[in-house]
Amino acid sequence: SGRAVGYLLVAAGQSPLADRRLLEVRQIYVRAELHGSGLADELLAAAELQARAQGLDGLWLGTSKANGRAIAFYRRNGFRVHGERVFLVDDVPNQDWVLVRLLGPEGPGRQH
Repeated sequence: SGRAVGYLLVAAGQSPLADRRLLEVRQIYVRAELHGSGLADELLAAAELQARAQGLDGLWLGTSKANGRAIAFYRRNGFRVHGERVFLVDDVPNQDWVLVRLLGPEGPGRQH
C-alpha cells in the first residue's frame, strides 16, 4: 500500500562507555498492528549491521523507565542496563534507562 510500517533512526556520537565506540539507536518504531511480527528485530539487526560496517563495538539507547514493553524487548535482544539519565521536557524531568549491547566477533546476533 506504500505506507511505512516502521522506521529506525541511528546516530554516531558520544558513547556512554568511555572505552567503547557505540552506535546510538535514537528511535525505533513499528506500527502497533505489527508488534510481535519480528519487524523490530529486523530493524535492530539493521542497526547492528551499520555498527559493524563502521567498525563500532555495539549499540546503545535510552528508553523510559516506565516503558516496560520496550525494556522487555531490548532485554530479549541482548541489551543490558548500563545506567540512567534524566532530561527535561518543558521543565518536567523524564527518567530513562541507558541500555547497551556489545557486539561480539561471531557475526549478527545477541551478545552472550
